[in-house]
Amino acid sequence: MTGWQRAAWVSSWIAPVAGALSLLSIALALAAARQGSALDDLRVALQMRVLLFAAISIVTHAVLLYRVHKGSDVTPEESSKLADSLKFGFGYSAWRRAVRRNRT
Repeated sequence: MTGWQRAAWVSSWIAPVAGALSLLSIALALAAARQGSALDDLRVALQMRVLLFAAISIVTHAVLLYRVHKGSDVTPEESSKLADSLKFGFGYSAWRRAVRRNRT
């Protein structure tokens, strides 16, 4: 497995988890904001986590999308279908299944 293949494989696991954590952090930050000044420190920490998780999600998603477009892990037909589903934030497990299927 090359470096880009390994990076894409790891990214296919990290991107959806980081995206979910950023959404959860947004919800918690909004809830903390409604509670008032008692949770100001928590709200600031949650806002920083939102930025961190969103950045991780975007970078890992971009690595995987690059691999789908430029890699030879999947057929061209599968690549176009996976690229379409990945544009909307879905298709991570479908990409992993396609890579496994094409390796054997």
